[in-house]
Amino acid sequence: MLGELRKPKYEVIIISDSNTEFIECIMEAAGHKKLIKEIYTNPAVFDERGCLKISYYHDQDWCKLSTRNLCKGSILDEHIKKARNERDITFSHVAYVGDGHNDLCPSLRLTAEDVTFPREGYTLIKEIKKLKEGELKLEEGELKCNVEPWDTGHKIMEYLAKMDNNTGADPGSRPPPSEQGMNKQAWNDLL
Repeated sequence: MLGELRKPKYEVIIISDSNTEFIECIMEAAGHKKLIKEIYTNPAVFDERGCLKISYYHDQDWCKLSTRNLCKGSILDEHIKKARNERDITFSHVAYVGDGHNDLCPSLRLTAEDVTFPREGYTLIKEIKKLKEGELKLEEGELKCNVEPWDTGHKIMEYLAKMDNNTGADPGSRPPPSEQGMNKQAWNDLL
């Protein structure tokens, strides 16, 4: 899947509650390390005995939806701000892929032009369904972005390709996914 995102119009980052050793090993083995702009995760090193020592990415107490060691929503916001301030890049759309409880925070920070891809059968999609049905109330706000459940990377790539094909241009000039047939009815049909 990542190989398809080589086009310069995509910037791929990883925000994970795993660790640097694990993620870098996987990315290198798959030949995808060069495709990733940034990896945000818990720092890790092997000590002199060969034991993996993992540290907190940060020590946070501001987000109730996240673990103490890593708030993915805060990291996503910081990355977007840094791209704008340091590289003069404004993202027209953000596509967020996740599956766990700690992926709800960044999903809640997305706009109506963005999309979150919750993995089918996992915690994130179950919590989004509870939000949509009113069973889950959060002080952090409501979900504004489009929701596209996935079970394979191919579904994500098909969605991104459909967005690209709707305009024949880069993501910055296409209409938001909500105007491309990915509306609340489509969401309800998937559930």
